[in-house]
Amino acid sequence: MDELDKLKSHWKKNEETFPKVSEGEIYAMLHKKSSSIVKWILIISIIELMFWSVFTVSGSVVGTTEYKLPEILTMLDYVNYAVLITFIMLFYINYRKISSEKPVKELLQNIITTRRIVRVYMIYVVSVMSLALAFAVFISKKEYNDSPDSVAIMATSIVIVLLIIGFVILLYNVLYGRLLRKLSKNYNELKKMKDA
Repeated sequence: MDELDKLKSHWKKNEETFPKVSEGEIYAMLHKKSSSIVKWILIISIIELMFWSVFTVSGSVVGTTEYKLPEILTMLDYVNYAVLITFIMLFYINYRKISSEKPVKELLQNIITTRRIVRVYMIYVVSVMSLALAFAVFISKKEYNDSPDSVAIMATSIVIVLLIIGFVILLYNVLYGRLLRKLSKNYNELKKMKDA
């Protein structure tokens, strides 16, 4: 107990050397940090859209001579891009809202909205990818249906699809999950400041 008293007295002696930070300065730091996190969500989603665009274009150029996709899939591809661009626009709008100087209550609401949109975005992308890969396995089943190894090929295809989906979920949890955890931490700090 004697050591604890010494530590307390040492702490009180050095109390003046620690920098004093006002609540306004803490709010500004959390505000800037939240804005930065949402900016990174926006940047990652734009890079992701570019990646999938290049992947789709290169796949359609290579696959044009071998296999023609049904017209409905081409239309669904356009719908998918429209949805992805809508998500990017929502990320941008939320970035602008969080970047501007707003009261704590509005900033908290914008953080909640951003977190909700990112979660829906992650679910949407994983769902679309799962459906696309399942459809690819279904289409390719026709090609090897007469093969004596068709069951093994189908099982291998399903395992590969599940591994790809698992990898994408893991990647999203690492990228977006990390950013969402930081955003949640900022939210909790801002909520403590507001409630105090």
